[in-house]
Amino acid sequence: MTTIAECFAGLKTVCASVEGVNAYTTGDDVVSAPAAVVSLETVDISSDLDGTITAEFTVALLIDRTHPDQFDVLLEMVEPASGLSIIAAFDADPTLGGLVAEAVLTSVGQFGTISYAGREHYGAILSGSIIGTTEVD
Repeated sequence: MTTIAECFAGLKTVCASVEGVNAYTTGDDVVSAPAAVVSLETVDISSDLDGTITAEFTVALLIDRTHPDQFDVLLEMVEPASGLSIIAAFDADPTLGGLVAEAVLTSVGQFGTISYAGREHYGAILSGSIIGTTEVD
């Protein structure tokens, strides 16, 4: 079965598939914007006993505060039809490369200043869920 670490890596891989967006995971000390930083928020450990994983995650979308079009770039990252869209990347690969039954983004919010790695960025937070797992060969 898929491990929690593999799910976490799969989330980062989906974000990294968006050309022009740098993907990171919580704990990375330096980020280069525009960036998507994946964090696991909660993992239902009781579900792991029967071979499934249910988890909640966030993706912090970060734009350099000095970028002249910071708000426009951020909107491109959440617009499903945009080339920079993290949402479109999840729609294109909802199983994280076959690792899970489904990973879905459920909301976007907290538009504004986000501090990360000692710097302030303009950004937003995407929230989502991982539902179940599939077998890994």
